[in-house]
Amino acid sequence: DLLPIIGDINMDGAISILDIFLLISFLSGDYSFNEIENHNADINFDSRTDIFDLLILSDNLLIGR
Repeated sequence: DLLPIIGDINMDGAISILDIFLLISFLSGDYSFNEIENHNADINFDSRTDIFDLLILSDNLLIGR
């Protein structure tokens, strides 16, 4: 089994704008995460998926981390 990539919410092997879209959809209540998606979306490891995870994910994608 492959280890999950934190931030790779849609589990396609890469962190991209699609992951940001999923996180925005989750935060707005339009999408529900399964357990793995929720784990991958908790970027700052505070056991919550929230706007702070979105900010970190967006920053990392913009600067290419």
